Amino acid sequence: MKKMIVSFLLAVVMVFAMATGAMAAEGEQGLRLEVNYSEEGVLLNAYLTAEGLTNGRITVAYDTDKLVLAGMKDGGDDWFTSYNVATAGQVSFAWVGSDLSAEETLMFTLIFTEVEWNSGIGAVYSATVSESYKSGEPAVLEDMTDETVCEERDNPFVDIDESWAKEDILKAYYAGLVNGTGDGEYSPEVEATRGMFVTLLYRLAGEPVVEEEVPFTDVEEGAYYEDAAVWAYTNGITNGTGADTFDPDRVITREEMVTLLYRYAQFVGRDVTAEDDLASFTDVSAVSDWALDAMEWAVADDILEGFDNELMPQGTATRDQLAAMFVRYAGL
Repeated sequence: MKKMIVSFLLAVVMVFAMATGAMAAEGEQGLRLEVNYSEEGVLLNAYLTAEGLTNGRITVAYDTDKLVLAGMKDGGDDWFTSYNVATAGQVSFAWVGSDLSAEETLMFTLIFTEVEWNSGIGAVYSATVSESYKSGEPAVLEDMTDETVCEERDNPFVDIDESWAKEDILKAYYAGLVNGTGDGEYSPEVEATRGMFVTLLYRLAGEPVVEEEVPFTDVEEGAYYEDAAVWAYTNGITNGTGADTFDPDRVITREEMVTLLYRYAQFVGRDVTAEDDLASFTDVSAVSDWALDAMEWAVADDILEGFDNELMPQGTATRDQLAAMFVRYAGL
């Protein structure tokens, strides 16, 4: 279900000064780099393609304008004995006393997040093997370069190329928040329902386990929004539309959408004190009293944007608006 994650690396240059194993004359020692996306972020795995390694050092350089180093993990067998991140945009690993027996060994994983979304651009990682050591004895290796190309993210939808929210839809999709409607379509202009919206909130919360009974008579067992509706009700994010109804298939209005997100923000402890007096919008009088605080917060926090100086609070929300608002809220 989850496709979190979401982001990819841009213009990263990797320079490696490293120690590898024996058989230098054959020139087979090197490094393989691999990029994966996960809910942790963008993962860069570094594999040594050599046997018999004893000591060495790897230095990774990356573009700080594009990437933030969020973490690092050992390959699984305590291969590196020390690391240094004192220099901006650079991580150095060193190891001693190892004797790699496999033809390929995962040495470490770097976890990156992006400074900004870089849609449609790939990246090339290069690694140069400059020297090798085995039992402290240096051996000269011919220069080698191993390149891994991080392709641009695929657009899985056939109907969003002309949408003003294309980039936001892709961000939300790769973050695991939205899915398509079938046949390769996202249906950006289709009206969003209450069931859709609480489902996105539920995914944003990490889809916690729901054990409470369904409080609504119109939420069918097994419906895609069932757990989301129960979770939202249990945590005070929605009160439903009546004593025991939720109206999951009813189209959601823009002010309803913002109000539910506002309550979610309060639920997770986000600061919601920002306010905008909404005076710049010609239809501010159309905002319901119960939605006013939420609308003021959403505009002040750049989560909600108007259309031609109108908030359109009673207007129905569409699936492209849904994706855009969640992307702004989550800072994707």
